[in-house]
This record gives sequence, structure tokens and C-alpha cells, in this order.
Amino acid sequence: MLSPHSISAERAIIAAAVRGSQAIPAILASVDPLDFYIPRHQVLWSCARNLAGSGLRGDVLVISEELRRQGRLEEVGGDDWLMEVADEYVSDIGLQGYAKIVRDHSISRSAITFAGKLAAEAKEGGSSIDLVQTAWRGISRLTDMAAGRTAGSGSIMAA
Repeated sequence: MLSPHSISAERAIIAAAVRGSQAIPAILASVDPLDFYIPRHQVLWSCARNLAGSGLRGDVLVISEELRRQGRLEEVGGDDWLMEVADEYVSDIGLQGYAKIVRDHSISRSAITFAGKLAAEAKEGGSSIDLVQTAWRGISRLTDMAAGRTAGSGSIMAA
């Protein structure tokens, strides 16, 4: 079974970043690079966020040069891919909605991963108290992610 994701929503966000959209600052804090399912989208969004953190707004040239400086341009598909994605983008109107879709899918993937790990831990046996405490911590972390109090889809099972 394929993990929950929306390539279209991810590409719309990435395209907006590559085109230097003025709407990007509104979603920078709400979408973590690890929320993206596609690895090259993670790399590109991380670059866009880092540029914004330095006070720069990215566009296709700025992002391309930054990725080249980092030695990661080919990892995302090179200049041709960046231009292709930039050409697909049409409007900023749905950007916050796309960000919510990407974030919601990330939380769903985290919940699926957590449930699988919790089931494996339950099968191993051990203390039911420990299992319930692990479950409680995981649910608390998922709740924090859903409420926007934590970023990314990091390890739910971590202590």
C-alpha cells in the first residue's frame, strides 16, 4: 500500500517557491521539509526555508545557485527540472490549502509508522505499562503535530 501523499500539492508548493511567490512566507513555518513525501521536494523546500531564514526570497535562479553551492542541484533533478516545475505553477490562491494537504498526509504517514512500530512492540511482549506509556507518548506527539506545535514527521516512538 502506498503511503498517503499528494504529488500535486507538493509540486504546487515547490513551484511557488521556485517562482519566488510572495505567498511562500505564509506557509514557511507550517510545512517542514520532512512533511514532503518526495525526497527532492524535501531538499528543495529545505533550501527555500534556509534562504528565507537568511532574509532572501528564492526564485528559480537563487534556488538553483544555492542548491549548486550545496552540491545538491542534481539531486533535485537539475536546472531543467526546476524550470519544468516553475512552468507548471499557475496561482497562489490554493497555496495554504496545499500546505495543509501536505502536512495532513505527513501526519497520516507518521501515524501509520507509529501504529506499525507499536504493534511490533506489543508482539514482542513486555510490560503492558511500558506499552501503554509508549502509546500515550506517541499519541501525544501526533496530537502536537496535528495542532502545529511540532514540525516535521520525525520519530514518534522516540522517548
